Amino acid sequence: MTQRCASGKARHSSLERTKTAAHRFAIALNAEGQIAHNMYAYRCDQCRGWHITRQAGWEGVVLVLTAAPEALQRWAIDG
Repeated sequence: MTQRCASGKARHSSLERTKTAAHRFAIALNAEGQIAHNMYAYRCDQCRGWHITRQAGWEGVVLVLTAAPEALQRWAIDG
C-alpha cells in the first residue's frame, strides 16, 4: 500500500523508490493508451518524502524518468 502525504500525494521514502514508481506509472499510462512524459521528483517539506511531478522548472527537482520517444510508446500502445 502506498503511503500518502498530508497533501494527498503518494509519498516515496527514497529517490530510488521514486524512480521505480515513476517507471511503473509510465508503464501504466501506456497500458491505458496514454503517452508518458518525463517525470521529476521533489522533496516534500511536509512529509520529508519524495513526490513525482511533471514540472521541470522548480528549484530542487530531480529527473527520475526520461520518457521513451512518443513513436515507440505509440507502437507499444497500438501493437
